[in-house]
Amino acid sequence: MLIDISLDEIVRNTENDSYEYYYYLSSNQDESNIQDWVKINEEQSSIDKLEFQINTNDIKNYEELSTSNTLYLYIREVVTKGGNQSVFTSNALNVDSDITLETYLDNVKLPNANSGNIQNSDDTTSPNRFPNAGIRNILILISVVLIASIVFYIKYRNLNKYVK
Repeated sequence: MLIDISLDEIVRNTENDSYEYYYYLSSNQDESNIQDWVKINEEQSSIDKLEFQINTNDIKNYEELSTSNTLYLYIREVVTKGGNQSVFTSNALNVDSDITLETYLDNVKLPNANSGNIQNSDDTTSPNRFPNAGIRNILILISVVLIASIVFYIKYRNLNKYVK
């Protein structure tokens, strides 16, 4: 799953020699001693906004997150200026989602699938009779083979009477 994140009002000081950003997604609002930071590699086009994409393949605690109803995002900023390094870690940011789900059935997008009440059933019906998938043809073939076998057996038996 890919999650697009846009955080406004994060101002980067462009006078620093370098700056890097990392994120950590958690189900715990009071996370401490975070070890599994994921580096944000996207180029930032604006100095007052942080935009990146979370790929769940990069997250080591995905099992924990997949069962949680509420997620919290932590951002770490590491800046370097004149050989000195400074690290800032944000407080937990509640990740409110405006997720739009698109549901497809047989490669066709279902209308009104974004209502939040998506069922895993297919209620479509056919106006025509369902095909027999060749059952009739198989039964006819078996019948013809059976009749031909009986006829050949009777002829073979009759031939054995004349041979003796």
